[in-house]
Amino acid sequence: MKITITSNEQKSSPEGFRDYYEEYSDLILSLYENWEEEYWIDVSDGRWQSQPYAPGPTDAWP
Repeated sequence: MKITITSNEQKSSPEGFRDYYEEYSDLILSLYENWEEEYWIDVSDGRWQSQPYAPGPTDAWP
């Protein structure tokens, strides 16, 4: 039996005030409605997918 699992993983989204914003700004698709400085990003891009997830008290990115 073949099983396919599809999920939505949110590692974060690029926010204009984050240190990593400039590095990934070319992947931005559009602004999140009602969320200032937060954007939809092309999650299919390998650069975004390879970002490590490092939970922290104020920022999820290293």
